[in-house]
Amino acid sequence: MTIGLFRLPIPDYSAGGFREATNNAVLHRDYTRNESVYLQWHPDHLLVTNPGGFPEGISLANLLGGISGSRRT
Repeated sequence: MTIGLFRLPIPDYSAGGFREATNNAVLHRDYTRNESVYLQWHPDHLLVTNPGGFPEGISLANLLGGISGSRRT
């Protein structure tokens, strides 16, 4: 994109992938925490972060262990 005398590079991310990442960040966040969803557009990647984490009883070590459940009680 060119603005005046400046040329600004714009990464080419698919609209579907961007929409999916944004929707997941908003829909799967922890709404009990008063924090924001962040979308960071970098030249070589898109970083999407949201407040929350793994549900109780789930950790990085047992993430693929087949345990499923809901945050809602």
